Amino acid sequence: MLAPLLASTEHLESPSCLAAATVTIANGQASFAVTWRGRPVITQGGLGLEFDGRATTGYDLVGVERAQGDSTWKAVWGAQRAYRDHYRQLTVRLRERGTASEVDVDLRTYDEGVALRYRVRAHDGRQDVTITRRLSRFSFTGDHRIHLRGQAPPHRGHPRRLPAERPEPHLPNLVNVEGVAGEEAEPSIAAPIKSLHDVMLPFTRGLMGPLDYTLEFYKTTKTHCHQVEMIGVYDGRSSLRGGLRTWSTGGTGGSEVEFIRRYLGLFDEERVATKLVRWVTVARRAGRTWFVATLGGPARATIPLKLDFLEPGTIYRASIHQDVPGAQNAAHPQGTVDADSIITATLEPDGGHLLILDPRD
Repeated sequence: MLAPLLASTEHLESPSCLAAATVTIANGQASFAVTWRGRPVITQGGLGLEFDGRATTGYDLVGVERAQGDSTWKAVWGAQRAYRDHYRQLTVRLRERGTASEVDVDLRTYDEGVALRYRVRAHDGRQDVTITRRLSRFSFTGDHRIHLRGQAPPHRGHPRRLPAERPEPHLPNLVNVEGVAGEEAEPSIAAPIKSLHDVMLPFTRGLMGPLDYTLEFYKTTKTHCHQVEMIGVYDGRSSLRGGLRTWSTGGTGGSEVEFIRRYLGLFDEERVATKLVRWVTVARRAGRTWFVATLGGPARATIPLKLDFLEPGTIYRASIHQDVPGAQNAAHPQGTVDADSIITATLEPDGGHLLILDPRD
């Protein structure tokens, strides 16, 4: 058995030294701190686990390991086809005082942030263990800007980066996760909050990863574009619960159905722009075709969509589906654009805007 070490502080930096984490074990307490570009973000964050409903007796440090990784894994479904897993890792082994229980705390630093996990190594010789409390504490130094899941604003030359907190590489193809109220729950949501709920999901539940959202077409509370474009904004499997009859001959569905018919399940690149609580735009590329969905909140909005993420010097056919003023249905103007173009998206309250861009050559 390894002998406990004296009070210790271990430091870890990301591959490009943008993010850094420090772990301190002193007087039986384990804590961590995080900096971003040298600025403190988390100070005195707690670490540890409680077992079987009893308070911990404190921890001693009995080992330290370091590792690093740089690999790429490919998804079979989702918003991005390939992900780079580039990190440095610090593992501190903690032994609970007066017991044989040991826990490994893994801290990984990415250039996008810091990830944390626990691994129970031994618990008094038992094979099964009950974790009754996680002692992790995130003591932020202030109100910090969120870098949403590693996604950059839509600008040419800034591809989507790997999120700091994501499924482990051995489980990269997560398809379905609940934990969000879909449109079947709308009767219990106040009218002014319905579309606000939609437009905030990428920045609340969406921060945790893919979500399972149930759509119902075509409801009278939102425009047709708003309802269709949720498929293009959310990261996760969209379940269609109602409204399918509108897609058939003689149904009420209009041109916006093109977005659903052509939308794919796997993409090569993703860009995001937003004005919180007002609107969010997600642009996803499959091959050379771009699908751009802008989801609006309860207020009318006018948004200049810059297309500078397109291939320079290439002309694109633009299939646009936009709200009709004062109505639920969509208009379908078409035209040609390039990387210097700006499309003005005018959203009705509870509205949206859809755009499909195909290279003309």
